[in-house]
Amino acid sequence: NPILRQLRPTRRVSALLRWEGIVVDPLGAILALLVYQAITSIDGSSIGQGVLNLGLTLLVGLLFAGPIGW
Repeated sequence: NPILRQLRPTRRVSALLRWEGIVVDPLGAILALLVYQAITSIDGSSIGQGVLNLGLTLLVGLLFAGPIGW
């Protein structure tokens, strides 16, 4: 934020940067969790089972979090 105070962007650029911070930060955290889930689910099982576990995790997450976020 100190850089933005120094630059004083236009209203449109400021709104875009605020939106980017709100959306991209949680997506990075979710991506990190998905990568962790993928790595830990393939500990000794086949790659197919790991992909299936990852898909199931995504599906359950979208089914529960999707309606709440919408």
